[in-house]
Amino acid sequence: MSPPSVVELIGCLAVQSEPVGVILVDLHPALLPQHVELLAEAVRFHQGHEPPVRVLDAGVTDDDLWPRWVLAAGRSGLGLQVRDGALSPVVGAPGPIVVVPDLARAGTAVARAAVAALGNDVVHVERYGFSRSWSPAGLWLASCARQDLAALSTHLLDRFPIRFDCRAAAAPGPVTWSPRGPRATVPPGTLDLILRAATGRPSARLDLALARMARAAAELRGGPVVQDEDVARAAALVGLAQPEIPRPTPVDGPEPAVPPAPAEPGDLGQPAPEHTLAPAFVDDDPAPFVEEPTGTTVSGPADVAPADPLRPEDDPEALPAPRSLHWMVPGRRQASRRDGVIIGHERGNDLEDLAIIPTLFAAARRRRWSAGGRAGGLRIARIDLRRHRRRHDSEHALVLVLDHTARRGWDCGPGLAPHLRWAYDRSSTVSLVEFGHADCVDELRPERYRARTIVDPRVVVSLTRAPGSASPLAAALRLASEELRGVMRRGWAPVRTARLVVVTDGRGNVPLEATAEGRVNGRVGRQGIDSAISVATEVAVLQRVDSFVVAPDAEQYPQLTHDLAAALGATLRIVSGSPR
Repeated sequence: MSPPSVVELIGCLAVQSEPVGVILVDLHPALLPQHVELLAEAVRFHQGHEPPVRVLDAGVTDDDLWPRWVLAAGRSGLGLQVRDGALSPVVGAPGPIVVVPDLARAGTAVARAAVAALGNDVVHVERYGFSRSWSPAGLWLASCARQDLAALSTHLLDRFPIRFDCRAAAAPGPVTWSPRGPRATVPPGTLDLILRAATGRPSARLDLALARMARAAAELRGGPVVQDEDVARAAALVGLAQPEIPRPTPVDGPEPAVPPAPAEPGDLGQPAPEHTLAPAFVDDDPAPFVEEPTGTTVSGPADVAPADPLRPEDDPEALPAPRSLHWMVPGRRQASRRDGVIIGHERGNDLEDLAIIPTLFAAARRRRWSAGGRAGGLRIARIDLRRHRRRHDSEHALVLVLDHTARRGWDCGPGLAPHLRWAYDRSSTVSLVEFGHADCVDELRPERYRARTIVDPRVVVSLTRAPGSASPLAAALRLASEELRGVMRRGWAPVRTARLVVVTDGRGNVPLEATAEGRVNGRVGRQGIDSAISVATEVAVLQRVDSFVVAPDAEQYPQLTHDLAAALGATLRIVSGSPR
């Protein structure tokens, strides 16, 4: 089957009336306006109306998107009027083409709007006491680089089921639009083929998108019934990794049952231990990990299907963008109303933490003036009260220790991703201690910084540093111990749970004394390792702290990481990689 072209994709999108999200992967920014014009032309040809175009860049806010109250001059003076936003419905107008030039750089307001408008039957907006609901319509066309897909929120990616690979697309030929045929029907056998084409996907939106694209492909060729080749063509358009889906024939019959594996000698019917599969991108021969009672891990062979590069959210090891789509997220502590940074306002029932300006604005909008007229002053009722919306501190904390000398020729991502996801899901605060990289100010001393959440761009920079040579592991563990003691006793409401993650091979070559003096005197031998083990025992006594060690499968001195994990009381995970 020949690769699909962008003209074929746009033609299938233009005949659909349902809102759908499309990501053009690896599209050159200069070509995006041409694609938008081509889509508008196709919609105009097939649906007979001119679709409005709405461009949502990184600077768009909620006030730009949704209906809002504004002060405007009228015949009777200054008053309040409702002004529509970019995504506000217009009675009798067609659905817009919403363009997001770079989905990875889009703001939180755009991400929340996409989640609300795509794949839902009703959009409901309540802002500043204003309420409106409508049925969404239109097409969302977004551009994103391939390497940025894995950094997007899973909820956001789910709203864009169509992923068109512009790098692998066929060169577009002459653009000619042919009239669509009659409404195509989907027979039960073809519907089963569509469902099997997206087997294992966690979301049903891909199934719906595939079915609609297959029906559109059939209508554009003039066929009244969706056939197997339409499904294969639609699978290529939506970006499935394996668009060729063979249909089983009656000759083949049902798949034979797989006989159980023969019992090993001495097996008395005991259930087999559970195995945790290694991520597909560890190496060419991935292996599962079995956690032993001692906290160590062992490996064995396993077969893992490769991840789909266009759908990284299906990979269990994928790390989404650490960015919340809501103001309040799980893991945030509700301490006092007056505790936290003001980030907005909401409806209130009393005078505690009163937001004065929004309250006066709400009262003015309702025009509740006293009997004496405007000069008599403004009357404020209970329904006008507004209070501050605040950002509260997290109940969870992640302390991450990165030994960059251990990352030479080794990818620690598979072992580190579950802990970063834990911090993301709980909006945890992050304290990062790193050492042994090429950009160190002082290679004998570790560096430390604190971030409110994992969204801090410094975290991404730390995960991509080039390795150096010095490894002050003991001093880094001492800083991590100080961080843990600090966050567990911070403020009136301390952190409920903390997680310490140490990424290292255990080969600390800088003793504590050398870090304190700023110089190394002679040969150190095991002094740096013994210092690290000694400091680790101090961390082991801390309560409400879960400790983990992520280490490479090193051929030299493999016992060092086992000793460090035992001293920390931590769970050790060995991640395979290139041996050093």
